[in-house]
Amino acid sequence: MKKYLGVLALFLTIHLSCGVNHVDSLDESFILKIAQEDIHSPSQFSNVAFFCKGLNDTILFLNVYQLREIHQSEFANISYYNFLTNVLSQKIIIKSKQYKSFKIDKIVDSLYKKMKINEFRNLFCIKRGDDIYYLKRDVSDDQRNTILYYLFINNYLTRIDDYSGAFVIGKNN
Repeated sequence: MKKYLGVLALFLTIHLSCGVNHVDSLDESFILKIAQEDIHSPSQFSNVAFFCKGLNDTILFLNVYQLREIHQSEFANISYYNFLTNVLSQKIIIKSKQYKSFKIDKIVDSLYKKMKINEFRNLFCIKRGDDIYYLKRDVSDDQRNTILYYLFINNYLTRIDDYSGAFVIGKNN
C-alpha cells in the first residue's frame, strides 16, 4: 500500500508542477537591441522598468540609464551585451545600495509559484488591448514591484505612463 501511495504522490507532484510554466529568462533578441543602442544617445527603452538581483535578497528596480551606469562603474571588464544577459537573467548580484530596491512579497511569490504566468498576469492586470495590460491599483508597493518583477522575468515589459502614472505591461515579442 505504501508503494502505491508513493507512486500516487509522485504522480501528483509531477502533474501539479507541469501546470506552472514560467520562462524566468529574457528574450536574447531583446537584450541584443538594448546592447546595440548608442549609449551616448537617448534610449528607446527609457521608460521601461528593468529588474535585477541586489544584496540581501533584494530586487533592484532600474531604468536603462542606471543599467548603463552600473556597467560602466562595476562591470566595464565585460561587454555590455554579456553584462545585460547576466544581470537581466538574474545571474549577477548588483552590490550598490544606491538604487531603488524591494523584497519579494511572500503572498505574491506564493501565488506566482502556484499559477501559470497567464493566470498570474490576469489576476493582477486588466486587459486593455491585444497583449496590453494595466496593473491593478489595489496592491501595496512591494506587491506591485514583485508582480512587475515576475512578469519581467517572463518576458513582459512594463512601461510607466508619465501622464496617468499607470503601469502599462506588454508581452516582449
